[in-house]
Amino acid sequence: MFGSPGLSAPRLFSVLGGFLPNPRRISVEYHDSLMIVLPDLTHMTMQFGQFLSHDVEFQALTKGTFVHVTFPLSSF
Repeated sequence: MFGSPGLSAPRLFSVLGGFLPNPRRISVEYHDSLMIVLPDLTHMTMQFGQFLSHDVEFQALTKGTFVHVTFPLSSF
């Protein structure tokens, strides 16, 4: 049953019997060592890319006719 003693407690020992390292320490050391290649990009850039990707990926496929819309170049 969920919530029983010991079921949701994290493991403390490895399969070899030694103590496991602190997960927070591993995370901080790993992510601190990552090199930021493009510091001007933000999470908003990532969110827009993900939105665009999902918009294209999950678009319903239709068997209707294709309508091509053209815009005059002066409008951009």
